[in-house]
Amino acid sequence: MAIYNYGNAVLSAVGDTRRPLKYLTISGILNVILNLLFVICFHLDVMGVALASIITQYLSAFLIMRFLLTCKTEYGLSLRDFTFDGKLATKVLAIGIPSGLQNILFSISNLFIQSAINSFDHVVVEGNTAGGNADGIVYDIMAAFYTACTSFIAQNYGAGKRDRILKIYFWTLFYASVIALLLGGLLVIFKTPFLSLFTDDSEVIKYGKIRLGIMGCTYFISAFMDNAVSGARGLGKSIVPTTIIISGTVVFRTIWLLTVFNHFHTLPSLYLVYCVSWIFTAIIGNLYFAHVYRGLPKEQFVLAEN
Repeated sequence: MAIYNYGNAVLSAVGDTRRPLKYLTISGILNVILNLLFVICFHLDVMGVALASIITQYLSAFLIMRFLLTCKTEYGLSLRDFTFDGKLATKVLAIGIPSGLQNILFSISNLFIQSAINSFDHVVVEGNTAGGNADGIVYDIMAAFYTACTSFIAQNYGAGKRDRILKIYFWTLFYASVIALLLGGLLVIFKTPFLSLFTDDSEVIKYGKIRLGIMGCTYFISAFMDNAVSGARGLGKSIVPTTIIISGTVVFRTIWLLTVFNHFHTLPSLYLVYCVSWIFTAIIGNLYFAHVYRGLPKEQFVLAEN
């Protein structure tokens, strides 16, 4: 998985997102075939599912590394020329470590929210779990535009194309927020059919609809937060955006749970923590992105244009 994600990141950085998708599609189709083969024909049960996942993950990693090792481009991987560059490694770690830390703290924040959900009856917990299946679908599609935002802003920043940076920022924000509005709207309209995919318990569906009703109407707000962070990373900033995210999604949510939710102890007061924290973080994040953009050295862009 790490090898495939590395190759995917390299190709995405140069604007090639079709090739990783093609490799992943091939692996996904094979995964389905092997699942049926191992489980139905060879009766391997859970072991068969695990083997199918492992084999196809190796395949996707092999396909993407084979391309990087054989392509004759500046971003191709050459084992003969492989050396360690301390300065580049420092730059990579300066962006990568805060980003990784952010994801860890995201998980901690979600643990606090899950703990709050567990204070309700079991049908509420099950309804939340069923409704929460929509999050991954919406977030993953939105994340594609954040990746584009970081990659293309970084490319144009390096090329000295200042005027393109804001265009990229606003277009990726537009795409991410619109797709979230569309998907969120569909989830709100088709709450019951969606939840019926995971449960036939009417009580579970009832509480799952509360989550989908609130989250479906507010997913788009998270685009203003995540796009700002992605844009700042494209300009080489990582520590401050991570600090902003931690303040908004960990500190702010914890305070909300201890105050607002503790006072009302209702599902709406719990689920609204997402929306309110996104607004809070988006305001700070966009102010920071604007600050970084205005502070870009104009001389660099003038020289690049000349």
